[in-house]
Amino acid sequence: MAIINITSNNKTMAAIDKVLTFSIGDESYAIDVLRVQEIIRLPKITRLPRMPEYIRGVINLRGKIIPIFDLKVCFGMTALTETPKTCVVILETEDAEANTLNAGFLVDSVNDIVSLANTHLEANVDTETHIPTHYIHGICQMGGTVRTLIDIDAILKDTPLEAQSEAKDLYKGI
Repeated sequence: MAIINITSNNKTMAAIDKVLTFSIGDESYAIDVLRVQEIIRLPKITRLPRMPEYIRGVINLRGKIIPIFDLKVCFGMTALTETPKTCVVILETEDAEANTLNAGFLVDSVNDIVSLANTHLEANVDTETHIPTHYIHGICQMGGTVRTLIDIDAILKDTPLEAQSEAKDLYKGI
């Protein structure tokens, strides 16, 4: 059984069967697992000048230049402190012209892939959280842990694609 057509923040979510759960600081989050291309250990990130604080830099992943976002900064918190558990979640998305793009998101740790079958998802986001509410699809409870289901597209819309393109262009010039 999937969660279908849950309305949250005036948006309708498509069916989400499984989510990838991860932690940032003391909070637990989830994203649609179908958006995840891969999870990698923290690679060497090339920092670039003139980039917004939320873009930590870029990596070269098998010949693709991928901008790396610090989700903590996107959420209005202080920058993520790297630990041995820190990893990058590589997601696939599309720009306005339907071109496929990849973006990496730094997280403190990846926890699990969880089925949403028989999981109650609350569209009401009246919960205490550090992140802007328009980044939230909903709140769900899994095994006693409350997780915030985040909207990656909303985060990417708030981070200008020009900055992502500039990051790739600057890297190519190095």
